[in-house]
Amino acid sequence: MPFLSDTDRDWETWGKTDAYYSVLSFPQFHKDVLDDSALKEFFRSGDMHVEHVLSVLRQRFQANFEPSRILDYGCGVGRLVIPFAKSSNRVTGVDISPTMLEKAAQNAAAQGTGNIDFLLASDLSSIAPESFDLIHSFIVFQHIYPSRGEAILWELLQKLKPGGLGAIHLTFHRDASLARRLVSSVRRRSMFAHRLVNVLQGKSWSEPAIHMNPYSLNRIFALLYKAGCGMIFTEFSHHGDFLGAMIYFEKTQPALL
Repeated sequence: MPFLSDTDRDWETWGKTDAYYSVLSFPQFHKDVLDDSALKEFFRSGDMHVEHVLSVLRQRFQANFEPSRILDYGCGVGRLVIPFAKSSNRVTGVDISPTMLEKAAQNAAAQGTGNIDFLLASDLSSIAPESFDLIHSFIVFQHIYPSRGEAILWELLQKLKPGGLGAIHLTFHRDASLARRLVSSVRRRSMFAHRLVNVLQGKSWSEPAIHMNPYSLNRIFALLYKAGCGMIFTEFSHHGDFLGAMIYFEKTQPALL
């Protein structure tokens, strides 16, 4: 078992130490330089993403799509759940980190958004099946080990109503040299190697890792098929040396399993 397998602990650490940078890893979002201008930029990027997602769903699936209930998995500090709340009656923001959820609730209150429920990922099973018109997750699954991520995705799919829509982002391929892949592999398995690379990169020796994990699109499409999702549209993305895909889908029939 790799020493860095406890990603739940890592994300709680990020929530306590540098929450905004861990969501969007650009220099202006580091805690040491984060100011009002950067915060506005941070949340404006969320507005733009949500506008794009809803536009794609309306263009590709349902022209008059107006979701009543939305679930955003991996909501972090609320960058996306807050603009989603402006486009629906009720939103549920789910995250693995209690500290992230606290910050998200504070941000929602600061922006006058009161129609959001915040839920720990460990309590996801408390939500009844077929509760949401839209399930969404962006730049989150890439940080979850695929075996666990597939189980989470299957559970999310059970929360989607018949006729509901989804938008889930994940990575599927790393376009990197063998040397870079080897370094990443060693960092996963050795605390010393991880901390050494941190120091060489000018970071704090104790900074937790942000894992990137490629998924099998064959397995993801099989899950969508078994869950009754009969229509799919895909947009490709590129995060560093990882190739990703935003997969939009509609639940058109009952689950096959």
